Amino acid sequence: MNAPSWIRRALDRPIGERERRAAFTAISVVLIAAALLLAMTGTGVPASQRVRGPQVAASTSVPVKRAARPAEAVRAARKFLDGYLAFAYGRGPASAVKDTTSRLAAALTDRARMVPPGLRRLHPRLIALRITSSTGGAIVVTGLVKDGEVVAYPIRVLLAARGGRYLVAGLAGA
Repeated sequence: MNAPSWIRRALDRPIGERERRAAFTAISVVLIAAALLLAMTGTGVPASQRVRGPQVAASTSVPVKRAARPAEAVRAARKFLDGYLAFAYGRGPASAVKDTTSRLAAALTDRARMVPPGLRRLHPRLIALRITSSTGGAIVVTGLVKDGEVVAYPIRVLLAARGGRYLVAGLAGA
């Protein structure tokens, strides 16, 4: 018997119970390892495409009794995001980001651009803005940003009442 016919005959034979168990075990180990690796690396979005803002501690927000003035909170968030998106995409200075607390303004000044150089050619625009939660501690306004790529992405802005008006204290989840 020559080698090709021996190989063909070996491949065409039925799989034994022992081989089936070994194959199942090997596939299970590979799938579990892949799931753990994905869980440890985060959201599944490539690091080059993630947009991150400054880290903000929960203690930086001042309690807001109620979203009694939702229009003011949305206006403050819109003003902030107009400057923030220009800054993040390399189209404006950190000083152009308005309606922020002093701590957030300092954090933005100390940070480098959040968008990688290859994505700075994009033109971000805010396509939707709404209050997504209002708790005793803060108001969260979520903006939907479209920058010319296929998928629009959300940015959650944490607002706090300071001096009779709303200021952005940070980016929620950043």
